[in-house]
Amino acid sequence: MTYSRLPFLALLFCLLLSSMFMPAGPITVSGQAGQTDQITQVKNSLLTAFKAVQIAEQDGASNQSLAPLINELNQALSYEMIAEQGNSTAALQSISLSNDVSMKAEALGSQAETASQDHAILAYLVAIALAFCSAIVILEAGRVRRFFGKRRLLKSKIELGETRHVA
Repeated sequence: MTYSRLPFLALLFCLLLSSMFMPAGPITVSGQAGQTDQITQVKNSLLTAFKAVQIAEQDGASNQSLAPLINELNQALSYEMIAEQGNSTAALQSISLSNDVSMKAEALGSQAETASQDHAILAYLVAIALAFCSAIVILEAGRVRRFFGKRRLLKSKIELGETRHVA
């Protein structure tokens, strides 16, 4: 885990804790049963969106690309708090925003995972190419040495006849 992801994980953890300790609302009577179902649906969609953002982060999505999603998730959480006071429009907005965050987070996670696989494939291809090149260099080193030796011999002047060597 890198140091730059630590504040991100702390923020996500705080978001999860705050959504878990939110009051469930007043005890429902016959007219409020639909509102309680809607609040439950809001909480479930928020939790799904939160998990999708976590999975996208685990798949390698950057903090920079996840920051707008976290802001939207915080906005959906504020709509949920308003919805618990009886505002059904805020509940619908929270559900819509949470679903939107979930879809975007899944797309980011998929893109990050694909990029990670592409990097791994590229690394393997480079390793294979370097291994092939080094094998060729090792196997052909003797031939290259002989070639340059012959060239040096051909360039040297050889005089025929007697030559006196001074010792």
